[in-house]
Amino acid sequence: MGLSGCGQTKSSHSSAASSSTKLVMHKYTTAQLQSRYDQICNLTVRPLLKLVYGTSVDDLKPTLKRNQTKLEHLALELKNNSSNTATTQALSGYVTDAEAVLKAVSDNNQTEFNAATKKFFKKSSNIAKSNFSGHTPQSLITYSQAVQSAAKANSSSSSSSSSSTTSSSSSTTSSSSHSSK
Repeated sequence: MGLSGCGQTKSSHSSAASSSTKLVMHKYTTAQLQSRYDQICNLTVRPLLKLVYGTSVDDLKPTLKRNQTKLEHLALELKNNSSNTATTQALSGYVTDAEAVLKAVSDNNQTEFNAATKKFFKKSSNIAKSNFSGHTPQSLITYSQAVQSAAKANSSSSSSSSSSTTSSSSSTTSSSSHSSK
């Protein structure tokens, strides 16, 4: 995307000041909106996947900030889309929900995180069913499988011998707070 934008910028430099203040309106096709749906999901879910695999919130903060900036850019693109109004509005709300998830992770706020992820995943499912023939982004499938694997690992480790149960109990607690994220 960035390289094609560079060529366009060079060719439109002659229209100087007036073009720098012009709003660029888009007419995205369903396929282009589905691509944005995937991007929104990826920007939100990939950091959550890293949490499942044990990355700390502090280590994720630069990624979270970058992803929030990318979500803001996608929100602006959607705001300036004049086609597929219902899908565009659904995706605009999805961006807002995605931003809430990333903010809750960044703030390390479990309560907000639980509410934000519940809303995000429900909206993800609804958008997929009503706009994209049930298409689920691969990142969401991978995340779901990782959370299920982590839950199985935690439940099998908690059924170990009583001396290891005490130590695995504390790791299960910390892992579940990440897994539920």
